[in-house]
Amino acid sequence: MVRSSLFLSGLFLFSTSSHAITYDQWTSKNVLIREVYLSGMGEGMSWLNSDAHPKVYCAPEMLGLSGQNYIDILENYVSRNSDPAVRRQELGLLLLFALQEVFPCGR
Repeated sequence: MVRSSLFLSGLFLFSTSSHAITYDQWTSKNVLIREVYLSGMGEGMSWLNSDAHPKVYCAPEMLGLSGQNYIDILENYVSRNSDPAVRRQELGLLLLFALQEVFPCGR
């Protein structure tokens, strides 16, 4: 619990000096940069989720996701959503929604 609080405090502290990228901005990047960026974001969510109660999403405990797995999950989520505004959403928010859809809790 303390780790989550410290992580979130740090996240909010540094969020004022940076900005999140949208899905459209992310897709314009080099393939390697896209994978590394999304992999880091997914790993960060995984670490935060490991200490969250209740869980934000419920992936199997021994499942290790690669950068390509995160890309596939995100791109499948976006392709199933026909609203053009989805592509202008922040990448992290879309990845979170995609993970929640693929790994729902209690369903």
